[in-house]
Amino acid sequence: ITRNRESLTCVECRTRKLKCDRQLPCSSCTKRGDPSSCSYNRTPGRKETAESSRASRAESRLQHLEQALQDLVNTSSRGPETNSSDASARLERSNVDDGTSIYTGPTHHAAMLEDIAELRNVIGEQDVDFHSYGYYDSDVLFGGVQALPLPVILSRYLPSRTESDRRLAIYFRAEGIASPFVHVGQFHKQYEAFWQVQYAISPLWISLLFSIFHLSVRSGPFVPSEEDKPLEFGLAAAHCLAIGRYNRPRRFAVEALTTYNQVKLVEGLYLCWSLGMLMGTLAQVAFCMGYHRDPDHFPNITPFEGEMRRRAWSALMQIDLLNSFQLGLPNCVHRRTSWDTRIPGNYHDFDLDPEMKSLPQPKPGSEVTKIMFYNSKHKLMGDFEKILQHATRTNEMVQQPELVTLDEQLRATYESLLEVLRWKNVSRSIAGPIMLIVTRRCIELMYEKCRCVLHRKHITSGRESSIRIAFDAARAIVTSFLDMYPEWKPGGQFYNDRWLLSSVTWHDFLMGVTTLCLILCQDRKTPALSISSEDKRSMIDLLTQAEKVCHEKREESSTGVRAGKLLKAVFSQTDAQEIDPRSSTTDSQIPYAMQSFEQEQQQQQQPELDIFADPTTWQNVFDNQEWAFMEDFLNTNFDSI
Repeated sequence: ITRNRESLTCVECRTRKLKCDRQLPCSSCTKRGDPSSCSYNRTPGRKETAESSRASRAESRLQHLEQALQDLVNTSSRGPETNSSDASARLERSNVDDGTSIYTGPTHHAAMLEDIAELRNVIGEQDVDFHSYGYYDSDVLFGGVQALPLPVILSRYLPSRTESDRRLAIYFRAEGIASPFVHVGQFHKQYEAFWQVQYAISPLWISLLFSIFHLSVRSGPFVPSEEDKPLEFGLAAAHCLAIGRYNRPRRFAVEALTTYNQVKLVEGLYLCWSLGMLMGTLAQVAFCMGYHRDPDHFPNITPFEGEMRRRAWSALMQIDLLNSFQLGLPNCVHRRTSWDTRIPGNYHDFDLDPEMKSLPQPKPGSEVTKIMFYNSKHKLMGDFEKILQHATRTNEMVQQPELVTLDEQLRATYESLLEVLRWKNVSRSIAGPIMLIVTRRCIELMYEKCRCVLHRKHITSGRESSIRIAFDAARAIVTSFLDMYPEWKPGGQFYNDRWLLSSVTWHDFLMGVTTLCLILCQDRKTPALSISSEDKRSMIDLLTQAEKVCHEKREESSTGVRAGKLLKAVFSQTDAQEIDPRSSTTDSQIPYAMQSFEQEQQQQQQPELDIFADPTTWQNVFDNQEWAFMEDFLNTNFDSI
């Protein structure tokens, strides 16, 4: 059954792939000086336009590709049958209403709630985010829409030379976002050649250029007229990838596709599901071109080119793991057996030159360089991948000795890092280099989320040490996010590094939030000896702040909307004594939602409901009038969140 829905985007914004504020006229049409062109297509009739027909075919094709990939993952990862059918059922969460399925693996934040039955219906099934602008890029990359010719791409999307120069300056000065394999000196020569003969340059290199433009918008001062620029640059990069045959082993293919993957990771808070397929293509192209083997094996590769290949492989491998972790799916590049490329040397770009005959001595590990950001994370990647593999395992749980071994290895790796790389909160980093602060934060987040995912499966079994470790890790993740969040806003210390507020960071934040919810729920069933009353109040305080953030980001992330409603449900079932030990249980001091709920139960002469003690009553809670009022107030249905 096909439902005709009204388009919420005006015709011009939909055609230009721009964000629309749904006003009449909208702000985008007003900025272009053509408000009269702003119009909306209401529910379409029987005859579709050519554009909507192409979009429909593209969507069907993308859904088919996603289904095929999921079938492949399920087939390849199917282990021996076990007696625990319920356990395997929890792993597979699918949206089957429309015949498609989206697998949400155990490292996805929504998977945390599968262990608490009464929270399952609150968070609901994972759906594609309603701001998934990446769909249009995927439409081009997967053949749903024919790619534009290069002259059209350049005439439509290429900025002026002056603006392009400014964007490159912003990009290379923002060292945290700059790709390590884009060497400043070499790229400058290629850039000058591009302006001489634009149409003679590889479309893959031009895709790299547009991706750099995209990243620069999120790394510099905000200009209101450029609000839609990232979407335009991302779409242009996708068109160039398509006409450059990105799925074939060609020069710039690995670098262009790696940078484009980076663009999609930092583009917004939503989950870009097509990245899984693009990452698989990128990995295969890199394998075909020998990036997985150290350049020392190939005497025809120059020292400079070899070092750039090491940097590209390191970035590729890290993006693969981050994306797989975020989607909860197995990674494409497997460590230890499939590659031997060495970690890049700690060099500044000015230490390297395309004409050099040999590599100089690397800088000390404590010296801040552009590659330091990737090299410091590279050291944690071995443990990161092991934990990811164990977390996505479908046929068995991590056994106790194995759990202890993994935890000890992770802790040893973290403690081996230099002291200069240890995280310090924002107030203690006022005079520190931005690049160093960014590096510290990313290392800390990776370490804490590894601990969180490694131990979270053991929370519901009552393993005290795992509950404590998961609590400490989740608290650190949420606290770090809340510490940085105000600084990403205009006027904040890290506003020019607001690309850090990406889907990866947002996923980590939601994972920390849901882990704290999981611990609270488990503690209500079986009190944890390792969690004190002060710890519980600390959790409530953090979750209260987290709920405000989710509310602020409700227009950018549907997962944030679901998390916010989950938190409201948790708060409504939390005793006033847990929120504030000074409070009593008198009606005047009980929060309104809890007070009304108790009064209604007394009026109906029903036994008191405790959704944490009896999961079977959870559905009934959503049927009473208090929850109906909340649903109406929040304009949602908890059963469909």
